[in-house]
Amino acid sequence: MGSQVRTQHCVNSEGQRVDNSLCEHLQPLTASPQSCNIQDCPIRWATSSWSECSASFGTGFQLRQVACQQLMADGSVKVLALNYCGLTNRPAARKPCVTDACVDWVPQPWGQCFNRCTGQGMGLQHRHIVCQNRNGTVVPDTYCDRRKRPASRRDCSSEMCDVYWRTGPWRPCTAACGNGFQSRKVDCVHRKNGKVLADQYCVWKRRPMTWQRCNITSCGKGECKDTTHYCTFVKQLKLCLLELYKQRCCESCNGA
Repeated sequence: MGSQVRTQHCVNSEGQRVDNSLCEHLQPLTASPQSCNIQDCPIRWATSSWSECSASFGTGFQLRQVACQQLMADGSVKVLALNYCGLTNRPAARKPCVTDACVDWVPQPWGQCFNRCTGQGMGLQHRHIVCQNRNGTVVPDTYCDRRKRPASRRDCSSEMCDVYWRTGPWRPCTAACGNGFQSRKVDCVHRKNGKVLADQYCVWKRRPMTWQRCNITSCGKGECKDTTHYCTFVKQLKLCLLELYKQRCCESCNGA
């Protein structure tokens, strides 16, 4: 159902339209609206607007509501079963969509400089690099061009990396003759404050040896004596049956 209203014009005695100001002294006619087409409208398909694309990037889909409706003469809307509208011409309720995947590499802030030293007074900084689309969503790295990926690490100046290897004295040789070894303490030390640091801060410098062979000389034939400090344990553990320990701990193995 609709309504209609008739318009009024000022006319002369011959029925010709003239300026409305010439009729201002006259009482205007009543122009009440009247109903028209007082009948129910034909049944039709009604659709809602499309939803946003389901994918924030790449290919997704959009949805909308599809209903069979009829506008009644009294202005109300009647929802009918779908088969009343004929399923052959039913509008689509779903369609594919492609979101403009404007993606780019987004670097995070650099980390601390002294996580790892690479040279005298030089450290190494790290940062995370993420692939992100324009609405801020982080996406897999494969969506971004790897050739344009920013560096995730760089050299930096760090006082923490002003370090050196400090060596201690050699400990006594484990054997008086024959084939022994000796060790020493080696620490990574900060040059300015003398503080011992983790070895990782000095890894860029060649580390001095912490052990070496010593007294690589023959003990002489017929001479029976111990050539290592551990012969007491060798005897207790009954290792004298082994030729190696029998030679090094000759005195202990052959003693009472």
